[in-house]
Amino acid sequence: MFLADPRTGRVRQLTRDAQVRGALTTVTGRSGNEISAQIDGLSKDGKVVYLRIEGSYFAFDLGDHSLRSATERAVEVRNSRPRLVGNQFPTTFGDLREAPSPDGKSFVTIKDDNLFLRSPPSDTLRPLTSDGLPNVSWQATEESAQTSTIFWSPDSSQIAAVQLDTRNVWHEPLMHWLEAHPRSEQTVFPRAGEPMQRFRLVLIEAGSGAKASIDTGDTTDHYVNLLGWRADGKAVFYQAFDREQKQVTFFSADSASGASKPLLSERSDTYVNTRMTLGMDFFHPLRNSNGFLLLSDRDGWRHLYRYDSDGRLVVRLTQGVWPVEELVGIDEESGWIYFRASLDAQRPYDLQLFRVSLNGGKLRQLTSRGGAHTIAMSPSSQFFLATRAGPSLPPVVELHACDGRLIKILGRAGIEPLLRAGFGGAEEFSALAADGTSVMHGMIVRPYNFDAAKRYPLVELIYGGMQSINVSHDSFAATGMGSAPIVAALTRAGIGVAVVDAPGTPGRGKQFQDATYGTWPDGVIANHVHWLEAAAKAHPWMDLSRVGIYGHSWGGYLAETAMADAPAFYKVAVAHAAPADLVDHSTYIEPFLGLPNHNPLAYEKGSVLHRVGSIEGPILIMQAPLDANAAFSPGMKLADALINAKKDFNLFVAPSNSHRMTCCGKEQALYQTAFVQRYFREHLLGLAPTTPDQTQR
Repeated sequence: MFLADPRTGRVRQLTRDAQVRGALTTVTGRSGNEISAQIDGLSKDGKVVYLRIEGSYFAFDLGDHSLRSATERAVEVRNSRPRLVGNQFPTTFGDLREAPSPDGKSFVTIKDDNLFLRSPPSDTLRPLTSDGLPNVSWQATEESAQTSTIFWSPDSSQIAAVQLDTRNVWHEPLMHWLEAHPRSEQTVFPRAGEPMQRFRLVLIEAGSGAKASIDTGDTTDHYVNLLGWRADGKAVFYQAFDREQKQVTFFSADSASGASKPLLSERSDTYVNTRMTLGMDFFHPLRNSNGFLLLSDRDGWRHLYRYDSDGRLVVRLTQGVWPVEELVGIDEESGWIYFRASLDAQRPYDLQLFRVSLNGGKLRQLTSRGGAHTIAMSPSSQFFLATRAGPSLPPVVELHACDGRLIKILGRAGIEPLLRAGFGGAEEFSALAADGTSVMHGMIVRPYNFDAAKRYPLVELIYGGMQSINVSHDSFAATGMGSAPIVAALTRAGIGVAVVDAPGTPGRGKQFQDATYGTWPDGVIANHVHWLEAAAKAHPWMDLSRVGIYGHSWGGYLAETAMADAPAFYKVAVAHAAPADLVDHSTYIEPFLGLPNHNPLAYEKGSVLHRVGSIEGPILIMQAPLDANAAFSPGMKLADALINAKKDFNLFVAPSNSHRMTCCGKEQALYQTAFVQRYFREHLLGLAPTTPDQTQR
């Protein structure tokens, strides 16, 4: 462990590995090599580092290198941090936690579908609502929110909350098979074109519990999300958008009466990007003024705009033929906004850090060295950490001043152990799409112990949806693709890995993202095959007679689709946590295709169930009965269709998993990764099946 002083650039090593591991072994009785410990902060005097080990807290003394149980830290954490209250829907976006008040004195928590105020240290619970029911629940979340639905006013006197009414919505069963008495749990799962949930927005006085409903008007078939409070606490911001997301309207609701007024609207002939389509926040209330910042694709490129509290444009902050990819920080005291973007059309994923004044003006680029940059701003906004990496560039961590000045290189990842183990390396590759004009950027990871004179099978990792970039150019050797363990397992087995972003994916402007609007996934697989064929011409080691495909979620659906669309090209597929029939999936598909009754042909063509007769190679279906995102039933329906068509497939069921392979502990993730590797080894390398334990070793 190290401590860096950003003011001086001085770095002090606090501990040595052997010291910490020895202390861990002494206290826990287990080998320090088997324990996962996370740094949880420094003591105020700087003499103790707190560690969190499997839910317990320990203090490591930097003087005598001793380790002790830190009950005082556990008490502090219990009193000052929000607690887990449940898995939000969908589980893709992690856990749902309590909402802490700005003054740090209390938390809004949930119990029996109602809201309570928890006051530490006694943890007394005071009810805020009493009308919650399983299907009319407070603090429930769904796809359009992705985060907590509780917002405190700046002075901690009021709470804005959402009550979700799902009484007329289809509920999907989640099966808990491992309990002593197996049971089913019903989770909200509004299917495409079917009735969806209703939203009720309410203002609650923290002291008295008095409530006032926000007048949202008729929001039937609309998503309604809270966005935050105006800086003076006199109003709360929210948005409403229709199911197809062709129009988003932002509102301000008076905190005393609940009366609403529209501020501005965004409209698109395809769809307006929101949290639901891209998983990011587009609306940002300003803390020191009553206005807000908005990220908008209105001119085809995502840019920053500043508005006053009445929705009047104050200034456009960025413009150009490039998108703002991420808003990193807002420092209102100094008047700067920090964001990530690439101004190089040839390198659209090489994101650098920029800043611009809240009053507009010239951009200043703060990073420029090789590789793409991920950023962590300091709480004071005086400094930032930039981790720069690329497909062939191991991560370098740099400490910068807020004006971009490099203070210190804190660390360089060494790849010597990987090279000694036979790591084959990674490289970028670009080719034109089938339209002859769009450039597709991708990445290739070579197998371990690579020999250019040999021929190797290949597995494509695919996502292919309009809401996610799959080629992580800010991560070394595909480590950021969300399937890094799969990449490692396959390349170690002697199989190359490829990934590409075709037209219809974000990060390249709205026109590129909209390329498959209304027709997805029609044409997607053809572009992926086109890129792989071009890559193979430039890389003779790629054996296109042995190509497999792996995907998770929408990627799993695209893997199934690939087997039907290009059966002569893809020889084997693994589909993890995937839908199989678009009309059988949740409303998440509606922004990209429209409603089923508006675009029935696309939904019909998009059903893998209707096309299993075209599939020639084997498919491994990996599904989980506790998946609240893609559900368990699509995998069963695909299995049934394959049985009826007399097709070859295998079925893997993870009884305790949710949507994520990594949701439920290291051993579960290792086992499933090993299972995937074994399947491709068997069908692409012709090797006899091994046990999962042998594969992991």
